Amino acid sequence: MNIDKNNVQCISFFRKAHPVHEAWMKSVSSRKILSFIPDKLLFGGVGIKKIPILTQLISIIYGIFTPSAKIYLVEAPATISCVLFKRGKVICINSDPFFYNLKHSSIFIRAYAKILLKRVDGFISTSEVMKRLATKKSEVVYPFMENNELFKIHPNFNNENIGNVSGIRYTKGTDILIDVFKEYRKKHPDAQLYAPGWGGGDSKTDWIKKIKEVGGIAPGFVPSPPYYKKCSIYINPARHEPFGVNILEAMAAGIPPLVSEYCGASEIVKKVDKRLIISLNPSEIVKKIEWLKENKKRYYELSRKCRMEAKKYTKENSIKDFKFKLIKLMDEIR
Repeated sequence: MNIDKNNVQCISFFRKAHPVHEAWMKSVSSRKILSFIPDKLLFGGVGIKKIPILTQLISIIYGIFTPSAKIYLVEAPATISCVLFKRGKVICINSDPFFYNLKHSSIFIRAYAKILLKRVDGFISTSEVMKRLATKKSEVVYPFMENNELFKIHPNFNNENIGNVSGIRYTKGTDILIDVFKEYRKKHPDAQLYAPGWGGGDSKTDWIKKIKEVGGIAPGFVPSPPYYKKCSIYINPARHEPFGVNILEAMAAGIPPLVSEYCGASEIVKKVDKRLIISLNPSEIVKKIEWLKENKKRYYELSRKCRMEAKKYTKENSIKDFKFKLIKLMDEIR
């Protein structure tokens, strides 16, 4: 089947969709992307979403006025509320911690989640990791990395600096990252930890403060290339990372990333070398860093392979794959 761009309504989780999701959405829809609640309630980027129950109630009511469409492409399961009572097929981009968080949620939240998920006809998952969590038919489409400036970086093997350009919270393994840095610094006192990224997500813990307390640098959400330039080691010890464009960025910068198997992009890292996959044990991760840095020739060979692999994940290729997988999915669920 062909996708009629005039009959696809896209729904975002924030005022503006994630850049990757936005590119996918615009490739299949000629309509304006709408947020799942009124924009003015998303002040400060989060706004009323700090009160989930109220947000869902507003979204359900707001959804009554959402334009009709044959296909609704929603950015996350939490946005399904906006199309709960609309006709048309619902395709959900599966690339957030919804399913992970569901395991740790109350009976009430799990019951409500079942109602939302019944409305979904299919998923576009951003990794095999996420596809395994999906409750309906799912196709995998990998995100892309556009920052070509990173390919010009030449990592300095001789420095011992550690980088992590990701969200700063428990699910991203920030506590593990801190413990790794503390242990690694005992052997390498000149080592520094650079962890730029958004510190939201955990209301009870100020992870940016904790990074700074151990001597790390956490400047918040800022442009990342300057920090990749400072590092020869990159770690993503996430407990849950739907994909991790930051991992592609590290590869583009020529830094062989050490990532957990719970990162969606670990599927790409394995194509370079399966030994780059790490456990969530800080001591074991430190040993893996020592392995990575013990052989300069091997390090730069891994660096070369990382760049070659990262070059495959372009915007053009990702959009092409997305459109193909969406059509395939719609054919399967008709």
